Amino acid sequence: MRIALDRLALWFPGGIEGNRRLTALLGALLAVGIVAELATLVLGLQQTLLLHVFVGIALIPLVAFKLFSTGWRMIRYYTRSPSYRAEGPPAPVLRALAPLLVGATLALLVSGVGLIVAGPHGRFFRAVHSASFAIFLLLIGVHLFAHLPKLRRFAFADWLPGNRHHGQALRRTLVSFAVVAGGAIAVAGVEQAQPWVAAIRHGLGG
Repeated sequence: MRIALDRLALWFPGGIEGNRRLTALLGALLAVGIVAELATLVLGLQQTLLLHVFVGIALIPLVAFKLFSTGWRMIRYYTRSPSYRAEGPPAPVLRALAPLLVGATLALLVSGVGLIVAGPHGRFFRAVHSASFAIFLLLIGVHLFAHLPKLRRFAFADWLPGNRHHGQALRRTLVSFAVVAGGAIAVAGVEQAQPWVAAIRHGLGG
């Protein structure tokens, strides 16, 4: 198993340092997106619905890449890769909260997409979306607070001049792809959400 993972790791150079940088940058971009989503709620979805939909869908590729980067670290740690073992596991509280955070995140995104597809009468998706958002907000607050030092230290390391590291170009490409792909599918999502705009105008979206 470990030999196969070592071979696979050749396709993603950079080791533990590259994983730190990629995970931190994805986390920072997701944090910006989460703040933007919260801002749309504060300002009122009646005025910001399409922006709310756009940002939410645009975050999907970033979430997928973040799950991959953190999942890769977990797999490498438990398959006893020396560098990842030396890095050590996350704090016990974060390890306990991680499955809940992943579940709440997936439920939030899936129910959000379900709401767009089902339209204003998708009550099941609305209930799941509201409940998962409340759980997600609590868990992500703890998560971001705990990882804030790493975000400050590593998030933009690959983009600063004179701070080169093996695999830097690939990580830049992956993040750029996630942002562009997210924007592309978000445009399609906004078009699909037009029934919600009509429903809100007629007082059916509350």
